[in-house]
Amino acid sequence: MFSPHDPGSPDEENENEREGHEETTFYTGAPRTPSITESPPNIIEIINIARKNLRTLVEHVAVYSGVAYEDLISQRIDVHFGIGLDYMDQQFGSLLYTISIWALPAIVAITFHEAAHGFAARLLGDDTAWRLGRVTFNPLRHIDPIGTILLPAVLLFLRSPFLFGYAKPVPVNFGALRNPRRDMVLVAAAGPGINILLAMIAALSFHLVVYLPDTAAQWVAENLKNALIINVVLAVFNLLPLPPLDGGRIAVGPLPDQLASSLARLEPYGMMILIGVLFILPMIGAQIGLDFSIVSHVIAVVTSEVVAVILRLTGYS
Repeated sequence: MFSPHDPGSPDEENENEREGHEETTFYTGAPRTPSITESPPNIIEIINIARKNLRTLVEHVAVYSGVAYEDLISQRIDVHFGIGLDYMDQQFGSLLYTISIWALPAIVAITFHEAAHGFAARLLGDDTAWRLGRVTFNPLRHIDPIGTILLPAVLLFLRSPFLFGYAKPVPVNFGALRNPRRDMVLVAAAGPGINILLAMIAALSFHLVVYLPDTAAQWVAENLKNALIINVVLAVFNLLPLPPLDGGRIAVGPLPDQLASSLARLEPYGMMILIGVLFILPMIGAQIGLDFSIVSHVIAVVTSEVVAVILRLTGYS
């Protein structure tokens, strides 16, 4: 399954990037504010679950921004797929402002996630990503034109209840790792791990917002709030036990050889399976009056619980 390669010319390195195993980051989100009546019933349930556990966070945002909690609620806080809190659009009336409070935390979360995969691989013996310039905090090195830009844009244009996309895969030659089976798990876990760390940093940083000028405090608070939720949902989603998600790679490591081999063989079909369970099955269920959004419910519940734990650990009990 794994075979080391000998680094060669730049052309050979490019070929290695195309043919080798790659770490792909998938992300979901909803940086927009559709009417709640437009969402299917299963999305409404997700919204209610997320609202219940995120109330504490919103209350702190209200304190730091000088807006009453009831006023925030009256302006309709919509949570889509367990991660999106997008409010006060009408108050600010600025698309640029809305983009700034969503794009910055999303770019940081995705960039650090991808860089963490490459950095962990280098520490464990494979310098493929390092030589190809992928262990960097430059977001342009991790953007995939289709997965990062085109696919989310199309879903946004089609008024999808949530967005879905992926970043450019980080090339990892698992055969070059010192202990391929063990180190494959560590490399895969590095991405979600850094996202949880970033989420905790964002939550802790809320304690400092009160010291900022009023004109900056609200913008910073909203960025930190979005950073917390985006990083958690990015970690939770990527830990689903399906290759090529990180959770699939992590699951392959400890499984017996026969089960590990069977799971690994699903990788070429992983994207189609994800689209099926996230989009097609819920659409079919809506037509026959059944809720097939099982994966969405799982992600929403786990995301809400992880956010609640982080808030408690960082002093927001």
